[in-house]
Amino acid sequence: MSEKVVLYPHDHKTIKDWRLILKFIEINLGQEHLKRVLDLGTGTGNIAYHFSLKNSEVVAADNNDECLNITRQRSAAISLLKHDINNALPFADNHFDLVCCLGTLHYHYIKNFEFTFREMI
Repeated sequence: MSEKVVLYPHDHKTIKDWRLILKFIEINLGQEHLKRVLDLGTGTGNIAYHFSLKNSEVVAADNNDECLNITRQRSAAISLLKHDINNALPFADNHFDLVCCLGTLHYHYIKNFEFTFREMI
């Protein structure tokens, strides 16, 4: 599975939306310095896959096994982490050059937004 964009039934974004998001990332993030990327709430791994193509070390984190399996099929270069966003991340501070969390925070299962944002920062 090597498509640039894979939709998930619960994704509110269209293929066109994803293409615009990935174009925005391409234009606005100096990706040459992004060696380590965490895609938190990866879904089907669209952002993780994008960065894996840029030779970044990518960790795709999600609590949904189906989504992680889809991401696994997209690229063996992406490390997977089953993770509940309400828990501490198993990485040292400043381990990543970029933490992405797109389309995750609007779900209503985040118990403590301050904690979650501190973990991402």
